[in-house]
Amino acid sequence: MRSCTRVLITLIIAAATVFGACTGGATGDPVATVKTVVGLVEAKQFDKVADYACAAKRQQVTDQFDLSKAFTGAAEGVDPKKIVDGMTIKFENLEVKEVSRSGDKATVSIKGKVSMKVDPAVLREIVRDLLKQQGIEATDQMVDAALNQFSDAFTQSQDMDETTQLVNEGGKWLICED
Repeated sequence: MRSCTRVLITLIIAAATVFGACTGGATGDPVATVKTVVGLVEAKQFDKVADYACAAKRQQVTDQFDLSKAFTGAAEGVDPKKIVDGMTIKFENLEVKEVSRSGDKATVSIKGKVSMKVDPAVLREIVRDLLKQQGIEATDQMVDAALNQFSDAFTQSQDMDETTQLVNEGGKWLICED
């Protein structure tokens, strides 16, 4: 169970680090692009994140946010959508600022905090399903013990102080982190 939560946390922090607060559809400036991606992550619209990656990184970002691949080996048999539906992602006190721009390249600074919380009721159901898959009749005591063991992993926070690189492709600013 801990590895499932760590996979999610890694994806969220990667999004925050690689991409960088409120939603905005415009990509006319680098800050708007980063804010749009942050909004997509908060809304758990991971399938749309790659639309804001440069051509050179688009497939890598698509793969990174493919939750079916992300959970391989960590929680076989668990529907990743069920986990994602039961979590809340929040970016707080975000400061997104353009640091530099030269031609078709820009650098944006992202500071703040990202947190993730997973609904214990959803985790309870997932633990029960995992135990059943192993042929174990899951009693409330067993499920409670498993949940208590990993309670620290249900809520995670991470401070951010990062910069990300963007390029202008076809008039749109897209994230293109090395």
